[in-house]
Amino acid sequence: GYGTRPLERPRFGMKWPPASTYFTPEIVAKCEALFDKAEKLVQNDPGTLFRVQTVRQEINYYKIHSLPYGDPERLRLVDQFVDVARKAGLYWLGEGRYLNEAFVAQLKRGGFIDPERLANMGNNILRNADFEHWRRGKEKAPDAWLRGVREEEEVKSGSYSLKLTATKQGHIYSDGVVQAEPYAGKTIIFGTWVKTTADMSASLSIMDWVGDDHKYTNSAEYTKEGQWQFLTVVKSIRKDATGEIWFRLNANPFKSGAAAFFDGGIAVVVE
Repeated sequence: GYGTRPLERPRFGMKWPPASTYFTPEIVAKCEALFDKAEKLVQNDPGTLFRVQTVRQEINYYKIHSLPYGDPERLRLVDQFVDVARKAGLYWLGEGRYLNEAFVAQLKRGGFIDPERLANMGNNILRNADFEHWRRGKEKAPDAWLRGVREEEEVKSGSYSLKLTATKQGHIYSDGVVQAEPYAGKTIIFGTWVKTTADMSASLSIMDWVGDDHKYTNSAEYTKEGQWQFLTVVKSIRKDATGEIWFRLNANPFKSGAAAFFDGGIAVVVE
């Protein structure tokens, strides 16, 4: 869960894509060779073969997130992953990651849509999503967002980005909101540039509410430590949504002092 640093306690689950610090290309290649050998040995035993394929899901999930966007092998692996997962009765990969058609489409996209293409899809419905306005000062949250401080060095575009810094292990976040009524029953794509220091993971979420019941969808996890990466998340807003829609910037530190930076955000209605 949160607060577990991969190098101190190597682990893998479907909750987050794996950390590159321990899933090296050499380890992945060795794992694949072993699984290839295992599948060949039990190819005439369907039950045992399926068990091997189920265990192999962890490696396939890693490869899905590490292959280039639009790569045919990535698309093939997503189809294979989904087929095995559904046969095994797996429909939930972690918080906000239900194995539905929207999430499968996001896996195939790799959580990536070119930001220029996204901008051309429609008007940005979020206020101050480029994080350029800080009327309360640089140590306070930017206009229209819940929290974060102004960053002037790690910037993707413009003059500033939003920075979330961990004071302890555990989930930290900032939210931008819009009223739900105009977007009930519609599909929204939310994207922003993300960059982290070591010992930090990051993602995006869209959350809607029906009364006190909230449901959310998460993006793929940030995987380019030390580099800017544009993440996106897609959510179909419930037809009976009420109140607000929350657009969340998530940061999950493995130790105090780790930081995540967000810049150039955009949310558009696509259908």
